[in-house]
Amino acid sequence: MKNIFRRRIKVYVYMIIIPKEDQLRLRKMNGSIGRKILTEIIEKQFHIPSNQLEIETTKEGKPYFIMHPSIMFNISDSGDFIVCAFTKQKNIAVGVDIEVDQDVNFDIMKRFFHVNEMEYVNEMEDEQQKTAKFLEIWTQKEAYVKWLGTGLTFKISSFDVTEKNIARYMITKRDDELGYTLTTYINEKCKVVYQAYAMKVWDI
Repeated sequence: MKNIFRRRIKVYVYMIIIPKEDQLRLRKMNGSIGRKILTEIIEKQFHIPSNQLEIETTKEGKPYFIMHPSIMFNISDSGDFIVCAFTKQKNIAVGVDIEVDQDVNFDIMKRFFHVNEMEYVNEMEDEQQKTAKFLEIWTQKEAYVKWLGTGLTFKISSFDVTEKNIARYMITKRDDELGYTLTTYINEKCKVVYQAYAMKVWDI
């Protein structure tokens, strides 16, 4: 008998907080901080030597491990936050995006948002709530495009993240205390495991 109860995939999202000025200094010494963090995490999780974890990007800009392309991941940063997302199940694409709280120019919705997404944001009369809804949609659109991995080969306003076949897989976390919105997307039912990351010997 076919098992209709599929196991939910776990998506691991590691987060680290580094002041922006320190990020700039670390980039000068180590290059991409997100990639450095990701390499350390993957080395532990999959027991792969770091010298086998060289990262390249496709012509569309999607990063991948040259020697282990089946381990799929995604990285995002905003303000003091850096996040890395991956699954232990191979060949499962993942998209992630984080945005810190910021002043928003709602006029750009006309260019980047689907009409249904604009209506979703504009139904909020309170400015703070409207901004939160904007960042929710923005991170969802970014995470979805990054999951696709095709780059911006189409109008970002051409798809609607409130549409149920897309929205059902969106997992958005809003943290009012720390001031960020974080969205993870894979085209599967999943459970997101959030982890704080502690820097190793190359820390500040």
